[in-house]
Amino acid sequence: MNAIKLSPGITTGLKALGVDPNELLRRAGLPLSLFSGESVQVTTEQHFALWQGIGELSGDPAIGLKLVEQVPVAQHHPASIAAHHARNFRDGLQRMARYKLLCGSEEMRLSEKGGEGILEFSWLLSREKVPLSLLDAAFASMLQLGKRGTGVPVRPLRIELRHPPENAEMRERYFGCAVKFRGPGTRWYFGEATSTFLSLPTMPP
Repeated sequence: MNAIKLSPGITTGLKALGVDPNELLRRAGLPLSLFSGESVQVTTEQHFALWQGIGELSGDPAIGLKLVEQVPVAQHHPASIAAHHARNFRDGLQRMARYKLLCGSEEMRLSEKGGEGILEFSWLLSREKVPLSLLDAAFASMLQLGKRGTGVPVRPLRIELRHPPENAEMRERYFGCAVKFRGPGTRWYFGEATSTFLSLPTMPP
């Protein structure tokens, strides 16, 4: 299904960062009424266009990272809110992965190899280049899921992106790890310090 549901609080975050939602919709070639409904759903191509527009309108290379922090958990999609109340970080990630696979064209794959946990993102119905600001937001949202849910800092071992190098120092500073560009995939690696997602404290009930 070529459909992606946006967080109900996206306009709150956009306005807080100085991005006019209506101007964004015009730039992306989308109906100005898109954000007026209770449930906002777009195709993969429209999703990419929105994030491309967010980057262009803001002129801020860190906009994807900042936008995630501006949207309160209470304004997240219900699936995301449920993930914040999972038994532990791994369970929260698995809940998000199941939701994305069942209800849209985004995919989160969780795996373990050589003592490392691997979280991989992909958009199944597009061969276009994923906007880097969207990848920033995807990884940052998982970082915030762990931080808000467990109450302790969550840091990946390293991050791998297909994109050419761009603002590497900014991303390494935010995520607290090395970022490898021009990699074979879009992945987030955890080392044994997190026991492949299992050693983090239990999230609140």
